[in-house]
Amino acid sequence: MHGIGATLARFEGGVSPADYSPASRKAHLSIPGLDEPKNFIRRTLAGAIAVGAAGTVALFAFGHPGWAVGFALGAIISLGNLHLITRVVTRLTDLDIKRAPGLLWKGALFRFGIVAAVLFTAVAILRVNVLALIAGLLLTQLVMIVFWIAHSLRATT
Repeated sequence: MHGIGATLARFEGGVSPADYSPASRKAHLSIPGLDEPKNFIRRTLAGAIAVGAAGTVALFAFGHPGWAVGFALGAIISLGNLHLITRVVTRLTDLDIKRAPGLLWKGALFRFGIVAAVLFTAVAILRVNVLALIAGLLLTQLVMIVFWIAHSLRATT
């Protein structure tokens, strides 16, 4: 063992550097604030759903039903993507470290394929407003990212 792994093992009382890999059960133990990952994910989803619903209702109320459908579809795609990511990450904790990279690649390709198919269908066949679709995708992602940052800042203070 050389480098940082050896240093960690020496200071951590002989714990292997593999114990702190993303696929390790021990990886989350050293990160403050991630004691309740299921509740954290639920709160993140609730906030993102609220933004998606509020944007959709507001666009309908202002007389833009086509924009509302695009915005809602963008929010749904973002939420679906987060759901698939959390499923893969949850499964990684139960896998051997050698199988984890393969699962990550398969999961990413699967997610990209689904998102590409839905986006193609929405734009080419359903003729959904592209700007509204992008707004739904981005605003939902932005809410999730801001929530994660705020949560991590609270956890470290």
